[in-house]
This record gives sequence, C-alpha cells and structure tokens, in this order.
Amino acid sequence: MSKFAIDPGHGNVNGSLGGDGGAVGYLIEQDCALDIANRVIAKLQSLGHQAYNARPSRASSVTDSLQKRCDAAASADYLVSIHLNAGGGKGSEVFAMSTAGKSLASKVQNELVKLGFVNRGVKDGSGLYVIKHSKPVAILVEVCFVDTQSDADLYNKLGADAIATAIVQGLTGQTVQSKPTNGGGNKKMKKLVVYGEGPDKRAAEYLADFLRCPICNKDNLTQDVIDFTENIYMVGGTWKPSDNTVLISGSDRFETIKAVLKQVGKL
Repeated sequence: MSKFAIDPGHGNVNGSLGGDGGAVGYLIEQDCALDIANRVIAKLQSLGHQAYNARPSRASSVTDSLQKRCDAAASADYLVSIHLNAGGGKGSEVFAMSTAGKSLASKVQNELVKLGFVNRGVKDGSGLYVIKHSKPVAILVEVCFVDTQSDADLYNKLGADAIATAIVQGLTGQTVQSKPTNGGGNKKMKKLVVYGEGPDKRAAEYLADFLRCPICNKDNLTQDVIDFTENIYMVGGTWKPSDNTVLISGSDRFETIKAVLKQVGKL
C-alpha cells in the first residue's frame, strides 16, 4: 500500500495562508478543492492506503504556504495537489514533471474524462512550485473551470464524491464505490460543531456546550464523520462540508462570536 499526501489547493481563510485564496466564479476553488480532498483521503484510507491532508493551517506568504505543503509531503510516496481552473476554458487537465508523475497523471486524467469533462491532457508541471519542489512523485489536478458555466454545471451534477472517486481510481487502479449525492443511509450523530482556524475554537466550544454535542477541527473532519452526522455547524471560514451544514461565520473572530450568539438565539 502507498502513502499519499493530499493537498487541497489554496485555502486562505481570514488571511491565514498569505492571500492564497484561489479562483472564484460559479464555483469557489478553495472550498471545492477541500471537499474533494477530504473525500479522496477517506477513500484512500478505506482501501488500506495511508493518506493525509498536506494543506497548512497558517502561512506568512503564498510561497511559504506552498513550501509547507511540500514539507508536509516529504515522507509520502505521492503528493496530489487538487485545484479547479480559471480563465474561461473547459475541461480537466493534470500537471506532472517526472516520468512516474506523468504516468500517474495520465491515469487520473483518463478517469476524469470518463465523467464527461473535456480532455485537456497531461501538461508539463515543471514550472509549478509544489511539483518542482516536492520530494515524492507529484501531480497537480485541475478538475474543471470555475468560471465556465458548463463545467460548473457538470461539477454540480456529478458532486464532489464522484470526482473524488475518479481521482482515487486513477491513483490506485482500485475500484471505489461513489456515495449517493443525496447522502443516503442512516445517520446516527445528531449534531457536530466544526471550527476552521484556531481563533474560532472558543466560539465553537461555546456552541458545542450549548448544543451538548461533540466538536472537532475541520482538518480532522473525515468524510465518514460527515456522512454519519445529521447536522453540522461550521464555525468560521466559508467551507460547507455537506448540504446539512449551518455556516456560522463573520469577517473576523469577534464577528464570528457574534454570529454564534445570534445562532444560539435561534435554537
């Protein structure tokens, strides 16, 4: 079995990653990348592989953010960076530099094309920081274009889980079952509070105490837990891990606290 470092591209919540917010259009890149990445990690683990999130929680600049991702992946066999494209094009493409990387990229690309995305091929990734500076075999996946309506429509139709399944099948050659986008099945945990960055933890703890429910950091939230939970309360940031998520967030930690108090008044 292999060890995968999965890098959800960008992720600039409250300026935490040096302005590395990603593209915004019909879709929000940093949110979609994290959603896909969490599902990829869960699916790889279910197949017996080691997999973990390589996105840092904080960085002083974009370069620092990229280097920390490379550092986090140093002990892995593969670094897989997940992104969504921008610029008005259509389709999927995967970047790589080494021979092994290009071979892996081709397999992932083929699976994404099977989903219906236009085939933009495997591209030279020697100019991309995480590929150029990573120790393991590295690829960077551009799933589709956030600013092209047809791509966004296909993304929403398929759902992040189907896209994650395709990526994992390309990475491993193993068959993975994609879960229904409507979240079918019995859910047993009624409520869960999740917080984004450290400064939001206190507000999240207050809400969890009020709701008498568990709490966890978003970096520790797996897809299995998401599927197991009926109602998720996300404190801080912009990410909604599921359709049954209540997002409680402000422009800074003080505004987030106010938003939590307002939410408590509704419950």
